[in-house]
Amino acid sequence: MATNAEDKYRCFAYEKNKDMVDHIGFQLAQSGDATCNGLSTIEGSRTLKLTKGVHPMGVCSFPAWMTNALAWHTLDWHKTYTFGPKNTSIKVHNASDIPEMKALCYNVTSSTERSFTLLAHVTKGCKIGFVCMAFYQRSQHVIEFQMSNFAGNREEACTSQFFDKSSTPFVTLITSTPQPRKCPDLGRYNPLKDMKRNKRDMCQEFTSLRMGCNRVDTLEFETDCPSEHRVESYECHANWEENGTSFLITSVKGTRTRYCFVYTSNDKVLKFSSVQDSCRRNIQPGVGGIMAFNVTSNGQCSETADNGSSGVAVPLAAAVAVSYLLLILSR
Repeated sequence: MATNAEDKYRCFAYEKNKDMVDHIGFQLAQSGDATCNGLSTIEGSRTLKLTKGVHPMGVCSFPAWMTNALAWHTLDWHKTYTFGPKNTSIKVHNASDIPEMKALCYNVTSSTERSFTLLAHVTKGCKIGFVCMAFYQRSQHVIEFQMSNFAGNREEACTSQFFDKSSTPFVTLITSTPQPRKCPDLGRYNPLKDMKRNKRDMCQEFTSLRMGCNRVDTLEFETDCPSEHRVESYECHANWEENGTSFLITSVKGTRTRYCFVYTSNDKVLKFSSVQDSCRRNIQPGVGGIMAFNVTSNGQCSETADNGSSGVAVPLAAAVAVSYLLLILSR
């Protein structure tokens, strides 16, 4: 650690490199002490020849199931991902629309109908290097990706030393206007214990959970409080399963608030946890997360539940038919 002026300061001399085409480069020299005595651009304690780096060009493109969306967002809206010209690069902006990272598609290592792995040249602030990125399509409006650690050269980025898919976290992305889709595990459920929340609420207990009963694309938490009866509705957007654990992307109905429900099913008991940034694989369902609860099945939904119908549609139609038949018989 520098303790005096002699250690803190150095003198530098530089000039444009006249030997290079268009003078794109500099000759730089550093003194060995806190003076400029005897220093020139070619003589000093340390001399450097600086050249302007050539920015690599994109040689591959991202797949259509990614680029068909104008932008992708994290569930909490903290980051936005957009594509550059010819879909050869992806840019990351924070919530203040300040660019944070640019990844240029350098080489496709594997590609299937719903997955895409590539080697990318990445610029992140003053940091430049190569990363391996793996993208997965969960639905038309939901994707996820994993990204390796930075590597100094392209040969290392996709090796197990820099990219271990079993331990690398996932980032969940969703479009600006995701469409509702049918919820999984349709039915009625009762809680086994109170629901844990991350906010103060004098009425925290919900009395029932309905998945796809009034609408097949909606799950509802029904709460009976001394002062009110409340129903919280969530729209389903995508769901998938990995190694016995299910993931469900939802949004609070009428808002832009999104959640990922992580849950497991065992002996008719469903253990749920919810997170708001990405679908984390290290969450223990029923224990961690913003909300954590366990429910048990209380039967199936009405067979008439669909995208807009309720359970009264068929009984009403049957009553009309019976009345009409009695009217004919009475004549």
